[in-house]
Amino acid sequence: MRRDASFPRVVLAVLAVPAALSILACTPSEPDDAPRVLTVVPEGDGVVPDLPGIQVRFSEPIDPSGVEDGRFVALATDADAKSVATAAGSDTGIPPGAAIVPARVVLDVGGLAAAVTPETPLLPLAGYAIVVGTGIRSVSGKAVLDPTGRKRAFATTFRTGPMPDRVPPAARWIAPPHGPVPQNLKEIRVGFSEPVTGTLKVNSVAGTPRAVAADILALALEGTLPIGPLAPALDAVHDAGGNRPPELPAIAVSACRDVSAPVIDPASFRVATTDTTLTVTAESSELSRVAIEVAAEQSGEACGTVPEPPATLVGWGDFVPCPGSDPCGAVTRCPVTATATGLCPGRRVRVRLLAEDLAGNASTPATWVTATTGTPVARVVLTEVLAAAVSPQAGGEYAELANLGSGDADLTGFRLAKRTTSGTVTRCTIEPRNGLLPAGGHGLLVGGSWDGRYTLPAGVTLFTCGSTSLLGGLADDQAPALALESATGAVVAGFGWAAPSLRCTGRSVERIQPGGEDVTASFACALVAPGTPGTCNGNTPAAACPRRPY
Repeated sequence: MRRDASFPRVVLAVLAVPAALSILACTPSEPDDAPRVLTVVPEGDGVVPDLPGIQVRFSEPIDPSGVEDGRFVALATDADAKSVATAAGSDTGIPPGAAIVPARVVLDVGGLAAAVTPETPLLPLAGYAIVVGTGIRSVSGKAVLDPTGRKRAFATTFRTGPMPDRVPPAARWIAPPHGPVPQNLKEIRVGFSEPVTGTLKVNSVAGTPRAVAADILALALEGTLPIGPLAPALDAVHDAGGNRPPELPAIAVSACRDVSAPVIDPASFRVATTDTTLTVTAESSELSRVAIEVAAEQSGEACGTVPEPPATLVGWGDFVPCPGSDPCGAVTRCPVTATATGLCPGRRVRVRLLAEDLAGNASTPATWVTATTGTPVARVVLTEVLAAAVSPQAGGEYAELANLGSGDADLTGFRLAKRTTSGTVTRCTIEPRNGLLPAGGHGLLVGGSWDGRYTLPAGVTLFTCGSTSLLGGLADDQAPALALESATGAVVAGFGWAAPSLRCTGRSVERIQPGGEDVTASFACALVAPGTPGTCNGNTPAAACPRRPY
């Protein structure tokens, strides 16, 4: 049988169709002058999900009937391609409600090509099939054959690549947060909605650029700003996709220099504590930023981020907006705040305030005061669930826990609940096997028949829940819906409890951000089978992996 020379060298997935079509596939080829499909694109891997460029080209102009209504040309997932091709090989074609990807099919190029445009972007890293049926006819009324000259339904498969980044980063003022500003402004800082590469510059003013963080750029100014609008040039800044941010709104530069240091009202000074943080607030005489300086009370008491004396921990806050503030105007009352993190819980420390204004004028450090961090607090979350374990399933199913708090977690008396598709809720009581779940640590909930088939890192805490299978067995045919309940019955953490999670075949479901919300977008299938029991999830960015917070 002859292949048209213009057809690309691809493997066509010929799918099972009714017996009548199978017989047609074995009959002699149609005459060479019969209209046929010439090419189907795209093919292979790495197709752009939001611009796949799907097109079927024909050797003759085609009658729109059966094509533009989607009965004989359609897009399907690779899992549904067989059933869709079977329907496309029938006399009536693909019926309404079939398992196809919603798309618009339009004939163009004078009827020589059918463009298939999905209604929404395709999923990244997923398989699809372009299905072409047997009911297509040319304008002249002839039946259209496949590329090999046979009358049969067929499918050409492709796989999408990663979703490209087409959204430009949004820029915002950090320092200063707004104008007006003095002519001797010390530095500008611009934050972005995502990590960026590049540098800032201000026309006619020299400066030294630097990256404060992946999503924050700064420029230390070395001259006097001209009076008028100030807007840094962002043309040298772009994200990983090459997108450049739109221009920032300009702020005003006043006709004065700021030569006086800010004054902090001592009566406004407040210190708020949690188990691992200290936050100071106060009021300044002008738009300023402050730092909280933290020191151990004496030698040998370094802990967490607080170093051994005489060194100290200094945490600077950002410039807080102060409506009505003007460097050329009267004294105002502007709020200031700063936070120190990573402190040990239940510790006494010394604290004082530092302050500077937009011009870099620094105030005299405030008097030292004492503060005490709060008591340790445990925060346990469900981070991963494997339902479809390799047989025997009872020995391999698990639910992973992580303690994102500052204190060890005692789960004695806690329960694990599951919800079935019918809405029935069943529970089992958690029994610790080897102690508490430490701060920053991982734990594994398993059934009584747990066979230890996975190699777990040292220090992973095991808990049993169920005499044989975990919770009597987790269903393979539905997305996990689990809840961790306290001894009083309160829901401590949900995994597909408030909204559906995901159903993953042959691998676990992972929560992307350990502390993320219980919503569908928070979950993903594990990158490797069966999953990542007892370790940071493969879908979790390294910076977000559970760890002790001090």
